[in-house]
Amino acid sequence: MSNPTGDYTTFVGLGFTALRFLPEGGQYTGYLYYGGEGASIPISNATYTDATGGVTFEAAASPMGVGDLNFTGIIILDMNGNVTAMTGTWTGRYFVNAPLVAGRATSEIHPIGPILHPSGGWIAFNRQDIIQ
Repeated sequence: MSNPTGDYTTFVGLGFTALRFLPEGGQYTGYLYYGGEGASIPISNATYTDATGGVTFEAAASPMGVGDLNFTGIIILDMNGNVTAMTGTWTGRYFVNAPLVAGRATSEIHPIGPILHPSGGWIAFNRQDIIQ
């Protein structure tokens, strides 16, 4: 099976716009990109399982306000066995922010805890439509 190493310049889900997924040692590393200025969030604990075509990775937060993100998915191959996309589901947590009290300015905000466990789908398309 092919491996998913490369740049995915179209990413749909959670406000991200692109994904970089690169091997580093026995794992994968990379970034989720968002915004027009190339802002990014690093991914961590990224893996690829050749036997199943499965991919997993984590990210701290998204531009949509969801944190503690876990992504799972599979690669999509073309007729020649090249990786053309990855797709799957994500889970995370929303946090409620509230003004601090007890003599502090009300403009100070801090998380008071997770309130929801959102989930959804994601897909990332390979920039060159061919990855080794």
